[in-house]
Parts: sequence; C-alpha cells; structure tokens
Amino acid sequence: MDMKKAITVQALINAPVEKVWNFWTSPEHITKWNQASADWHTTRSENDLRPGGKFSSRMEAKDGSARFDFWGIYDEVKKNEVIAYVRLLSWCPVPLSELKSSTRRPCFVR
Repeated sequence: MDMKKAITVQALINAPVEKVWNFWTSPEHITKWNQASADWHTTRSENDLRPGGKFSSRMEAKDGSARFDFWGIYDEVKKNEVIAYVRLLSWCPVPLSELKSSTRRPCFVR
C-alpha cells in the first residue's frame, strides 16, 4: 500500500509577501505563532532556509506534561514564492516524568 500523500496548505493573508515570508520562516517569529492550542507553546526553533537545509522546533505543553520535536529538510525554496519540505516528527506520547534520558521513540511523517 502506498502511504505517500501530498498536502498543500494555502492561505490568503492581507500583508506584503516579504513580511509574511519573514514571519513564517524566522525562528524568533515561529516561536510566537506555532502552537497546537493555547496550552502549548514552541520553546525553540532553528531554520536553515535553503534546498537541503534543515529546520527544527520543539513544542511543549505549558504545564510540562509532554513535548515533541519536529524537523524537516527543505526540497525547494524560492524566496517569497515556494517552500517545499519533508517533515519528520519525534514524538514521545508519555509524560516527561516517565521518560528516561536515553528513551527516544521516533515517528516519521513524509
């Protein structure tokens, strides 16, 4: 069974494309807007915005009960036009208090 599926996300934003690009790609902005819900936040973000470059962020529950990292590798980048990537997740669906420092259970999403 072929599990590959393409997802296209589009949005119309009433702002200059350069400003939107900056907010979407700059780590200092990503940590402000990237959250699953109001009780989660992104505590760190890194971004090497170029083909073959990597991005990564850590999302954590504000109460400290869970966290996950996600990262990816850019396939295509055309400034102010296109960003295409493969995203990978590292998810530990158990409370942090139950994890040992050497425990990692990765999950990959492509």
